[in-house]
Amino acid sequence: MHKFLRAAGFSSVKKSEMQSIVSRIPAEYDRYANAISSENEEIVEYMKLFGSRFGVCVCGEYTNEGNFLEEYYYPFLIGEIGTQIHYLEVSRRTEKEAYAGICDEPNIGVPIIFYLQNMTEYLNAHFIGIRHNSKEEVVFSGLSCEGRILLPVHKSPEAERKNDKLFKNRSSLVEAARNGDDSAIETLTLEDMDIYADISVRVEEEDILSIVETSFMPWGIESDEYTIVGEILKFKEEVNYLTGETVVMLRLVCNKLVFDICINRNDLLGEPAVGRRFRGNVWIQGRINYSYDS
Repeated sequence: MHKFLRAAGFSSVKKSEMQSIVSRIPAEYDRYANAISSENEEIVEYMKLFGSRFGVCVCGEYTNEGNFLEEYYYPFLIGEIGTQIHYLEVSRRTEKEAYAGICDEPNIGVPIIFYLQNMTEYLNAHFIGIRHNSKEEVVFSGLSCEGRILLPVHKSPEAERKNDKLFKNRSSLVEAARNGDDSAIETLTLEDMDIYADISVRVEEEDILSIVETSFMPWGIESDEYTIVGEILKFKEEVNYLTGETVVMLRLVCNKLVFDICINRNDLLGEPAVGRRFRGNVWIQGRINYSYDS
């Protein structure tokens, strides 16, 4: 079973029961899409919602006799907030007909690798020769199997304005550094050394989570999983109508990146509230919103 199924409200479902649920999705789907795979075969996706925005997607192909042959399935959360990206590359995973995207989001500071939700749309675009451009958006979302709620960090309005100004200046330097500006690279290096020295002193008397407001760091050996600390902008609880389990959907802002995640209520420690923070390990998914020049 997929380990993130519990995030969509399937924590109490046994493997045999889950396989029965999955086998019914091709006949009871909410969304359907198909495309020609990298092996020149038709591949289809059946998506079934078990809440307003979370569910299970089944991928496979049809035999010559017209029988559906399931290849794999995975849980998903449909995000709502798009982020314009500066660089995008998509590549096929080794073990199956699934794809990962990697994009450059300057606010985060590191490339984001994500599991591609709209695989068939990508394959169809690729098949007719359409390539990505700088106007595209990626709608990120995530699923978590373990998380906790943290209290917010107190910030005065003056401190927030100062931080926003510093963030904008740093983003400009990062962009210049990517374009090969040696002066920007040197400035960023010196700033990082100053930040490290400041944190090293403060951490002796302060908790690290009172110093670091948000963070976005790779976690584990899977390339699309991250440990995040993000501020809660909004939240909503929904019930998986099949299992009766409660799923919490959180909208987070992390280093200026806004995206939605979901987690099983039993796996969330603490009470979510706007302004508080979420900390946990998250499997990042993404949907490419294609926009091309005419």
